Amino acid sequence: MEKDRDRRYQSAADLGKDISRYLAEEPIEARPPSFAYQLRLFARRNRGVFAWMATAAATLVLATIASTYFAVREGLARVEATNALVDRDAALSEAHRQAYLTNIHAVDLAIQMNDFVSARRRLDSAPEHLRRWEWHFLHNRLDQSVATLRGHTGVVTSVAFSPDGARLATGSEDKTVKLWDAATGEEITTLRGHTRSVSSVAFSADGARLATGSRSGNSTVKLWDAVTGEEIMTLRGYTGYVYSLAFSPDGAHVATGSQDSTVKIWDAVTGEEIMTWRGDKAGISSVAFSPDGARLATGSSDSTVKLWDAATGEEIMTLRGHTEGVTSLAFSPDGDRLATGSRDSTVKLWDAATGEEITTLRGHTGGVRSVAFSPDGARLATGSGDGTVKLWDPATGDEITTLRGHTDRVSSVAFSPDGARLATGSWDNTVKLWDAATGEEITT
Repeated sequence: MEKDRDRRYQSAADLGKDISRYLAEEPIEARPPSFAYQLRLFARRNRGVFAWMATAAATLVLATIASTYFAVREGLARVEATNALVDRDAALSEAHRQAYLTNIHAVDLAIQMNDFVSARRRLDSAPEHLRRWEWHFLHNRLDQSVATLRGHTGVVTSVAFSPDGARLATGSEDKTVKLWDAATGEEITTLRGHTRSVSSVAFSADGARLATGSRSGNSTVKLWDAVTGEEIMTLRGYTGYVYSLAFSPDGAHVATGSQDSTVKIWDAVTGEEIMTWRGDKAGISSVAFSPDGARLATGSSDSTVKLWDAATGEEIMTLRGHTEGVTSLAFSPDGDRLATGSRDSTVKLWDAATGEEITTLRGHTGGVRSVAFSPDGARLATGSGDGTVKLWDPATGDEITTLRGHTDRVSSVAFSPDGARLATGSWDNTVKLWDAATGEEITT
């Protein structure tokens, strides 16, 4: 029986009515206690427990609300921090972009001022992810090259083609001489033997031998078999660095110039010293035979050029005009003219017979370190400390073109025997081969 009187039938009649409704399948009043009723009943019977449960529930709800609140606050804080980082990164990116554009502008100005070494260094320092069309445009202006011969680990001081044009010899401050296939650019062999920087290289007229000069303490000149790479002999006798050397046109003799102000003529077969003559007190930085082998020209660090009788060693004349040391010289193929390059950034053309100055070529912004006539005498190549190579018309003195690609000073230039190619060595430790007609670097 239901203990709650309010939930009992009040009379037997009420019970009968509910039974009649049940039999008639009508809703009846008798029902089991609802959950709400049982809950109220439990609360009345267990007031302390219910109060504790209510308090716990309320506490849980409040804790949930508080947790949600703080989670939302933390989320908002993270969003704000993320936005701040995004803003900071955007500001840094814009600052980097502006610095990049400023650097690009400086590169353009450097090119206009012919400061190609500085322009190349600035261009190479630009972050790769910022490089766009303007970077590639300036890169193409600075480097007309596609291929470069790499292998030396020091400054390339001297380059020379073999008489048949098949090989290229290069000397370097890394103490080695390398022979390359001039057509493919592949390294053939490395000649080792010098104990310090190799300053000069030259092939004999028949291409069978290679002479190399060194700035080593014992100041040696070595002769090598140009085919096998074997050392033939070592020529000794200098007290100062050997700066330059040259084979006579018939290959019988080797002339060498030294820091000790002397010029020596050697027998290229026996290695015997034939004669020695002394210039002025300044070092001899460059030597070159005339095409007929009768004269020898020498350039000196005192800014003078001397012409000597190659057979007797007698001085023929002294050419004066440069204001700083003469670093390189070359006879024209017909022997009528002599080109000289100097640290004063100029190239001078002289009448080789009279010694009269014909013209001065100006255009380089750094010392001219090497000069070379093309085999037909129609072009003159000059390499400079400004990192460029220039081709000139020696008849008119007009500049034909400027070759850009090296990233440091150009120390040596040489035409191939057919005049189609030009080789250049640089302080950037590389050798480049160029199309002498177009000025483009040859792909290898």
